[in-house]
Amino acid sequence: QILSPPGSSPMKIISATPTPLTNAEVHSWLSESIPSISSSLKIRAHKASKSALSLKPLPDNHLRIHTQAAAYLSAVPAGKQTTEVVAELMGKLGAYALTDEEVVMVANERPASMVVLCAVLRDYSSRFSDEQMKEMVDIISKTLPEPPVPEVQVLEDGDVGPDEPRAEPAAESPMVEDE
Repeated sequence: QILSPPGSSPMKIISATPTPLTNAEVHSWLSESIPSISSSLKIRAHKASKSALSLKPLPDNHLRIHTQAAAYLSAVPAGKQTTEVVAELMGKLGAYALTDEEVVMVANERPASMVVLCAVLRDYSSRFSDEQMKEMVDIISKTLPEPPVPEVQVLEDGDVGPDEPRAEPAAESPMVEDE
């Protein structure tokens, strides 16, 4: 059984055919579900304590995983995309006969140049002209919002780097001579 928000009926499978989700769709779902997960975990624990039936336990870090995944997706292009904008993009790119997977990769990566778009599309040179590629880049740039600007941290030595701890240089080991 799939975990559902409290007070709602269990989720049902509508289509057995798997459909890939964009990062924006996952981000939207995570953001909407985080408040209910906490209360669901409390209700589940309460039911398990009152029932002789054993419910399959959820990991202790279930809520933390959801929160961290949502935070990550907020920092990539999906962070500013809505499901409506992604649907609009899919409609506009429909004329180019992209596969579902290619449309998902375009939405996730938001290629702003032909070079990046070429990396996303399979066999692009045999399927699309340069003009079509430029048109797609233009559609993507006009439809999808600009990605979030990553935060930059100034490191102690004045370098600019990601918000991660720096590895200390390995201490040189003394050379051992064979006798």
